Amino acid sequence: MKSRPIAISGYVVGVLALAAAFSMARAFWGTFPAFYLWPKGGVSGVIVHSFIGALVGSLPFGLLFGLVVPSRTAVNATFFAALAAGLLVAFVAWAGFLSGPTWWVTPLDALFFIPLFAIFATLATRFVPATTSYVRAIAAVAFLLLAVFYYFGPQLYFSYVYAPKV
Repeated sequence: MKSRPIAISGYVVGVLALAAAFSMARAFWGTFPAFYLWPKGGVSGVIVHSFIGALVGSLPFGLLFGLVVPSRTAVNATFFAALAAGLLVAFVAWAGFLSGPTWWVTPLDALFFIPLFAIFATLATRFVPATTSYVRAIAAVAFLLLAVFYYFGPQLYFSYVYAPKV
């Protein structure tokens, strides 16, 4: 099999995994720190929530992406994050949540997520400029495992915490 189809399938799997992880990062992982750090609520609270959700989603995944894709990192990371954020916005629009007074929250999350992801990916490339194929493979597997943890972690946590006591 040629390397181009493998790279394309890797990008597709990565974008799908990142979109799922970003949806949970903004819904669960960013919610509790945002309300703890900014208890006021209102529009400023939603903006802080969007920023923290994007930060929590972009920091680990951007760093790992920078280790996996060492060449043209800023361009590739921006494209990769834009696809994942666009997929999330499209899903939210399809589900009918882009209406009402808070229609702007998901696009704001995406606008925060895309540059933060590219910045962290570029930082990873700058701090670890020469990575071997083994390091890239380990980073790619860590990327996917972290995405699975981000997506299923809250469900496992709540099923454990709120499980019936025997």
